Amino acid sequence: MTTKLPNPHYAPEICSKAQIVNFGVKLEGLEAQLLGIVVRQEKPELEEQKDQLVIGIAAGKRKLKELEDVILRLLNESKGSLLDDEELVNTLQTSKTTSFEVTEQLQIAETTEKEIDTAREGYRPCAQRASILFFILNDLGKIEPMYQFALDAYITLFNISIEKSTRSNNLDERIINLNEAHTFSVYRNTCRGLFERHKLLFSFQICIKIMESSGKLNSEEFVFFLRGGIVLDRDQQIDNPCIGWLPAQCWDNISELEKLMNFHGIITSFEQYSREWLTWYTSETPESNSLPGEWDNTLNEFQKLVVLRSLRPDRVPFAATTFIINNLGQKFVEPPVLALKQVCIGFHLSHRIE
Repeated sequence: MTTKLPNPHYAPEICSKAQIVNFGVKLEGLEAQLLGIVVRQEKPELEEQKDQLVIGIAAGKRKLKELEDVILRLLNESKGSLLDDEELVNTLQTSKTTSFEVTEQLQIAETTEKEIDTAREGYRPCAQRASILFFILNDLGKIEPMYQFALDAYITLFNISIEKSTRSNNLDERIINLNEAHTFSVYRNTCRGLFERHKLLFSFQICIKIMESSGKLNSEEFVFFLRGGIVLDRDQQIDNPCIGWLPAQCWDNISELEKLMNFHGIITSFEQYSREWLTWYTSETPESNSLPGEWDNTLNEFQKLVVLRSLRPDRVPFAATTFIINNLGQKFVEPPVLALKQVCIGFHLSHRIE
C-alpha cells in the first residue's frame, strides 16, 4: 500500500496491523544528499576518502561486536574453571589485542572524519540553496497539479549547473558562482513548463525563500503579506481617521499592521499626515513614490511592499517585479524564450553526465 499524500490518515485498525514507512524527501535529507554530490564533483578525493572512512568505521565496530559475541558464547559454553579453558583464554588474549588495535583505528578514523566533514562544510551553502530550490518546485504543485518535478531530473540539473558554473580557486567566490548558476538554471528550465501567469509568482517565491534562509526576512511580516489584516474584535479597533477616502478593508489592514513590531505608530501617521497619505494612495504608481512621514526611511524594501499590499494591492505585482530585480537580478523577471537548441543542449549534457 503506497500513497503520494504528504500526511495520509489511516484508520486505527490499519495502523495496528501495518508498519508505516515515510519515504518522503525532507529538506535536511536532501541537503545532505546534495552536499555529497557537490563535494564529489568539486573535491572527489575528499568524498572518496569520506566514503572509505565510513565503511572502515562501520567494519571496525562490527568486528568489535563480533569479538564480544564470541567471548560471551565461550563464557556461556564454558564448564568448570575458566582458567582451564584454553580456547577461552586464547580468545580473550587475541580479542584484547584486536580490540585495542581496532579501537585505536576507530579513534584515528573518527578524528579524520571530523576533519573531512569540516572541509565539506564549506560547500554546505550550495547544498542548502539547491535543497530550498527543489522544495520551491515541489510547492508549485499546490498552485497547479500539473506542475510535477522529479528528484532525479533535478539532481541531473544540479550536476549540469556545477559543471557549467564559473570556476574559482577562492571557495567563497566558487559558492557564489555555484548558487547563481544553479538558481538561474532552475528558473530558466522551470519557466519552460509554467503558465505565463505563474512565472512572476515563481520568481517571487525564489526570492522570498532565499531571503528567508539567509535571515533577511521577518516571518510575521511575510505571513501578513500573504493574509492581510483580519480584525477579530471591532469594538477595540481605532476609528478610521480617513474614512472619506480610505476603504474599510484597507483600514483593517493598517489596524492589524500596527501590531507588528516594525510598524508601531503607523495609525498615528494616518492621523498626522492624512493629506500626504491621500496623495500617495491616489497616485497611479504609489510603489515609486516615497511613503509619508518617516516611514520611507524606517522601512526596508519588503516592509514597504507590505504597506503597499495593505493599501494598494493592485500595484503589488509591479512592486514585486522591482523587488525581485533588486534582490535577484533583472534576468529573473524576464522569462527566457523557448529555444529548442537550448533544450537539446541540456538534454545532451544530462546524458553525458549520467
